[in-house]
Amino acid sequence: MDRMPVSFCERFLVRKNAKMEPISAATLQKYIDLLYTYVRDDIALKLSEKFGVVIRDGRHFIVMAVFDDPTVS
Repeated sequence: MDRMPVSFCERFLVRKNAKMEPISAATLQKYIDLLYTYVRDDIALKLSEKFGVVIRDGRHFIVMAVFDDPTVS
């Protein structure tokens, strides 16, 4: 799927061919930001303090590292 600008929801053909209520780009961006904040905070609450998540504007790249450090309880 291509990265679409948030303003895609304002295009005539998108509105014509999609079953969604009309929405402005500003409103869509607002809800995307709220969802991102909610998910980020929910993940932070559920994961321990020793776990880090880095989100960058990259393309499909996942790395997971586990370290066994006996000095850390």
